[in-house]
Amino acid sequence: MVAALRDLSSGNNGEMVLYVTVDANTWAKAHFPHGSSSKLVENSYTIVESTTHSLAIDVQSHASRGIGTLFVSNSNGTFFVESLKDTHRSDTGYVDFEELVGIDGVGLANYVANARQVDGGKTTKAKLKSVITYDDGSSWVPIHPPEKDMHGQNFKCSSTDDRCSLHLHSVSTPHNIGRVFSSTAPGYAMGVGSVGEYLEDYENSDLFLSTDAGRSWSQVHHGAHKYEFGDQGNVMVFINDEETTDEIRYSIDGGEHWYVSYLHIAV
Repeated sequence: MVAALRDLSSGNNGEMVLYVTVDANTWAKAHFPHGSSSKLVENSYTIVESTTHSLAIDVQSHASRGIGTLFVSNSNGTFFVESLKDTHRSDTGYVDFEELVGIDGVGLANYVANARQVDGGKTTKAKLKSVITYDDGSSWVPIHPPEKDMHGQNFKCSSTDDRCSLHLHSVSTPHNIGRVFSSTAPGYAMGVGSVGEYLEDYENSDLFLSTDAGRSWSQVHHGAHKYEFGDQGNVMVFINDEETTDEIRYSIDGGEHWYVSYLHIAV
């Protein structure tokens, strides 16, 4: 259990303090590393998806409400270490972070690459990059992009370029209902994003699929689409999210082949 208290004793400006308990009787103060985010700026933090043996908390650590820092705790949730700087947050506190269902330790997150410019008021446009962890946030790496698009053509940037990776729209700007990426089939994930140095706008993004917990991805279709997994992942469907359509595309073989079904609605 986690609770936040505002300390109104003199000299600390009413700083928010986090307390944690594992038995609902004894409470311990949570300690964040000094020099990172020891003070909860704007008194704002978000508990994101966590494991059974640690807490993951994103703290608003900048003047901008859209930038935070992700911390992970020890086994009893009292001492935290920094996991990822400059995480991307929505104005309402939703953080671009999601763990994949059924795969321990794997999660995807977005961070603001130009955080200093945003924080300093030099720009309001955040340049987002996506990263993935395979060890509960101890380390993060770029998402390896597919070599070619769905038509076999090379992407504008090469996967051998360190600045080129796959970036995905996440929790802060949801376009699907429910979980953003993962399905009930372990290792299967879909997302709308782009290949390049930074994440493109949603309208300029495409649909991507991974069947190996994010280690490799393929482009499913051009353009932004809504998507869903059915029957424990045995069925995958997607539909155009940029214009009116009567087509639903689906796969029953893990994305190897896609078929078209047409909607005919009597009025």
